[in-house]
Order: sequence, then structure tokens, then C-alpha cells
Amino acid sequence: MYPTKARLPRRFPRPTWVNPLPEELRALARPEERTTAYGAPSYVTRFRSRSASFTKNTVDDPITDADLRAVEDVVESFPRREWIQLDRWIGEDPRFRVHARLYVPREYARIAFGWGQLLVPAPADAEPDVVTVNVPDWPERRILVDPLERVNYLMGTDYIGETKMSFLRLWMYLWKERGALGFHAGSKVLRLRDTPRWQLFFGLSGTGKTTLTNHTLGLPPGKVFLIQDDIVAWRPDGLCLGSENRGLYVKTEGLTPESQPAIYHAATRPSAILENVWVGPDGRVDFGNYELTTNGRAVILLEELPNAAPSIDAPRVDQIFFITRNPLVPALARLDHAQAAVAFMLGESVETSAGDPSRAGQAVRVVGTNPFIIGPPQDEGNAFLAMLEKASHVECYLVNTGSLGEGGRSRKIQLEETVALLRAVAEGSVTWVYDRDLRLEVPASAPGVPVEALHPRAYYKPDEFQERLAQLRADRRAWLDRFPGLRRDIVEALY
Repeated sequence: MYPTKARLPRRFPRPTWVNPLPEELRALARPEERTTAYGAPSYVTRFRSRSASFTKNTVDDPITDADLRAVEDVVESFPRREWIQLDRWIGEDPRFRVHARLYVPREYARIAFGWGQLLVPAPADAEPDVVTVNVPDWPERRILVDPLERVNYLMGTDYIGETKMSFLRLWMYLWKERGALGFHAGSKVLRLRDTPRWQLFFGLSGTGKTTLTNHTLGLPPGKVFLIQDDIVAWRPDGLCLGSENRGLYVKTEGLTPESQPAIYHAATRPSAILENVWVGPDGRVDFGNYELTTNGRAVILLEELPNAAPSIDAPRVDQIFFITRNPLVPALARLDHAQAAVAFMLGESVETSAGDPSRAGQAVRVVGTNPFIIGPPQDEGNAFLAMLEKASHVECYLVNTGSLGEGGRSRKIQLEETVALLRAVAEGSVTWVYDRDLRLEVPASAPGVPVEALHPRAYYKPDEFQERLAQLRADRRAWLDRFPGLRRDIVEALY
């Protein structure tokens, strides 16, 4: 699809353990385990977020001689270690699933254990589609990705999320080669009437994507079902494919039985695996203790979620929500398709501890809220609008889960308010009005929601509001100008 600057070798170790069972992996990882009061294993890692700044792929980045030498050194080290091989399927439908294979040293069996619980087993005697070699104790950090060779070399990081995303990054690239689009998005279905509503939620990790995707909106049991919480692929025929078919890798920051009851239930079951979550010597779990990190994680099984959908695939997409955190964006806005492509390209939010902890809280733009895109981002934006033009029925919305206003006049948007707005959208009870300042449709009314208090205008003086909007729009235009070849109708739809 794109020219590459270098190629990484497809050379792999000879494993000692081939597809060990979960209980065997847990036994191998026992020296690092602290068992929770619920009987679940917990582990503390050296690195507690992705090594984004150490990541290169052979399409977009210069692969140096030092990178290639490091890979050769890793390959030469294979015979000196005992290796685990783990094979898993990504996806559910046998027509579309992808065979993923992980190699990891025996000393890091916990990585294979955690990643393996997210996916169902694949046969060891079949040729894998994508392969990751993970050497967590390598003396330097390098995350090297070759999309054409379908191989990843992970060096110097022991964070489970790095292994998970090494495969899903390539999975999304494979789907792009097939004419589909891979999204960093969650999916759910609402069955309010005879016709279900299939929804996608875009958002950076830690901004509420999992919370909103999993939220039942206060509706009765059997009305709202979680499909996926992280990575999906939208095909030109409308089918939206899930990736993780057995479990989810969820953020535990602020997790309580009140805020996310289903996820809390699954995270406190013996089947869970906790990573960088505070666990006392007596096994007591405290999801609100951030001594280790605010990016604590739990591997949970879909079967433990009472509202998990029976399939990880959706037959179509009906509604798309872009989660953002920007003080000049209302709690909810409705977008036309060109504006939705703008929202996709802007990817406005704030950095979280899941991405770059050193920049947590800072404003950030990531195309598609997807830091795992390979290839020119403008290709993704153009393809996204083309998909929307084909699926003309799809409704698109912008959702602010952060604050309105800045400084002493700011106001946090409460989860209950966001949920009420999403429920009103689902029920079709929002009335809309065009806002000339924002160049967006915003709610004129929604049942039980103070819509005027959820508009940024209420938190600025009139002149200040106009000045801040003008600066924001100039910044947005400068961002879009970075992408040559982006469709003109997307640029002209800037809000």
C-alpha cells in the first residue's frame, strides 16, 4: 500500500512452551503475583504506559542502522532463553479473523497470560498472519513495526498494553489494505424499539470511551449491550467487526460499583487480571489509590459482563459519537458528515496517563483519536468521509466529557449529564438549533438536562468567547493544513 523505508526480518525463536493453558501461564508467573482478596492475580510492571515516543513503523518512520542492529541482536539472543509461544484469533467471524502469534521469554509469562485472556486460542500448527516478538528486559526501549512483513519487535517494555496494541495496530492496517477502516472506538447496541441502534464511540484512552460504551443509560436490563470497547473495523458493506473476542483491557482509574457497575463486577472476579492496581499485603484492592499509576488496568472477561452482546460484530453503524475534551465545545453537538470528517481529523482531546503520562491534562490532537494509524492520516480522513457518504443514514455527534470554560469560571460536565444527553439522543427527544458562533447544531432542549448551562458561552465574557473561538478555529485550520491531499470539502466544513 505504501513504500517502506526498511524491512524487518521474520525470524522467530524456537519455543519451549507452545500454547500453554491460562493456569499454566499463571503458575509460571507466580513469583510476580500478588493475589487479590477476590482470588485474582495482580502484577506490577516496570513500565506502566505505552512507549509511544519509542515507536517506529517502516512506512512512516526512518528505520536506522541502530534499529536493525538491535533486531539482529535480539534474534541472536533467541537460543539463550526459554520462550513461550501463544497463538490467538483476533476477531470472531471465521471469514475475517486474523491469526496472531506472540513470542515472549518464560520470565514474562504474565504478559502472555494477560494478553491471552483477551482472545480465543488459535492452532499452533497454522501459519500466523501477524507476529510479535517481545523482549521486555532488553536494555533499551524500541518498538519496531513492519506492516508489510506483519511483524513487531518490542524491546525494553513489560506493559501488557504494548503487546495488545502491537497486534491490533497491524490488524487495523490489514483492514485498511482490504478497503476497510480500523478505528480506535468502542461499539454498543441499543434496543429501544423494534429497530436496534448500533453505535460507535471514538475517543483517546482515559477520556470516557469505555465508560460511555459500557453505560446502560439508566435503561432497563436487556436494552443496552456492550459490543467492543477499544478497536473495531468498519467495512464498506457496513459490517463493523470487533477485534477482542474473549476479554477487555480496561482502565481502572476511578472504578467504583456506582460509576461502572458492570466493569467493577468483572474486575473483582477471580477471572480478572490486574496490572499496576494498588493491592495491599492482605489482598485488598483499592482502585482509587494511584501510588503506582493512574493508568491501572484490568483484563476482564466478556462473559463476566452482564450486558455483553452475544457477538462482537455489528451488522451496521447507525450513530457515531466523537468524545472530546475542549473548554469551547458544548456538552453535545450534532454534526453533518463533512463536519464529522473534520472531527475525525481534529481528534481533539487531552492527553491521559494511558498515552504520555508526562503530558497528562495537556490539549492534544490525534487524527481519529487513534495513535495507531499507519500511513498518511489524510487518507484515513478522506476514506472516513467516503464511508459516511455511502452510509447516508449514519448520524454523527460531538460529546464533550471534560469542562466548559477555563480558570475560575470553568464547570465540569458531569457523567450524569452526558448520560442524560446520550439517552435523549437515543430516544429522539433532543430538539436542535443552529449556533452561528460555534457553526454547529446544539441542543435547544433535552429532557431533564440544563442545556444552557452546558454551552461554553455561559463561562466566558462575550468578547472573550469570540476571541477564544477565533483562535481555536485558526489553530484547527493550521492543523488541517498539515495534511496535503485532504478533501477540500472537509477543510471547508471546519467549525
